[in-house]
Amino acid sequence: MEADRLSALPDELLHNVLSFLPASQAVRSSVLSRRWRRLWRSAPCLDVDIHDFVGNPNHWVRMEEWEKFARFTDTLFLLHDAPSLDRLRLHFMVAMDPQAHQCSRWITDAVARLRPAALEVDVANLCKTQPRLQPPPPPPPPAGSCGRRLRILRLTCVSLDEGFPGWVRAGCPALEDLALAWCRVALREIACGAELRRLAMEGCDDPLCHASGLAIVGGSRLASLSLTFYPWVYNEGGVRVTEAESVVRASIRVAGREANARFAESIWKLFDVRHLELSGSQMMAILRKESKKFQTFHNIRTLLIGDCDMKINGNIQALGLFLQKTPGLQRLTLQHHML
Repeated sequence: MEADRLSALPDELLHNVLSFLPASQAVRSSVLSRRWRRLWRSAPCLDVDIHDFVGNPNHWVRMEEWEKFARFTDTLFLLHDAPSLDRLRLHFMVAMDPQAHQCSRWITDAVARLRPAALEVDVANLCKTQPRLQPPPPPPPPAGSCGRRLRILRLTCVSLDEGFPGWVRAGCPALEDLALAWCRVALREIACGAELRRLAMEGCDDPLCHASGLAIVGGSRLASLSLTFYPWVYNEGGVRVTEAESVVRASIRVAGREANARFAESIWKLFDVRHLELSGSQMMAILRKESKKFQTFHNIRTLLIGDCDMKINGNIQALGLFLQKTPGLQRLTLQHHML
């Protein structure tokens, strides 16, 4: 019988192997041999995905599948004893409110106890209640608490407590990458921390913010801004970005219904960056209506315009007027256009 060379490797390398596996498979590795029995408990990366427990990925979770997943997840977090995690990924499908509350508990408890450096939560749900992440409110948590290690935070379809913006600013001093997609959060202002380099927002909504608009206060290291807007969210108050001189790349997408003048003006004031991407069904409408008001965008070197119908009357002329305002442009890309 050949020697088990894999088991002879040090724990650090075996943990690296386990980090490429879903949590359900990492736990199964405990049956390989006595050497592997407890390795998964201290693995630095956890990927908990309900799809590993669903028989048909094209259908919603059956109750027996959810119960099996819930038992696994409860046991996983109970037995996992690593002092901290390099990465924690949680992917749920939720169809009933009790399931959403259970997911909320897993999210908050795991963040507090396992203190991940990177956290990704992705929720697909059909119920009225979204799973919640309820971080401690400001002032900042004491040193060594959950947010101090967090460098990457990506949330999809999560309901966020009203203290979330303050927690990000004051309680996550090492945060470098923040992405929010389709989250329910009352965001009137988001102030970037000193280390934040990338900020991405898509489809985040709260009725209380429709009139007040959104203010983004950049940080000294913010280099990349990716924003997808649906004008019914911030149509009344618009979007304001300040203290963002360090931004060199911006991707701005505007979809949905027609934007009003205030929202449109707030959008084009974000354009003067070195690398600019513009897309969405309403972007060319903004260029058509606002192009005569444009300032000169001295910083733009590369410009990508995507998902626009150039057959619509006035779009080509609007693009021409916009290009006249970009004297330093070196490369223009038209992507997914109808000509």
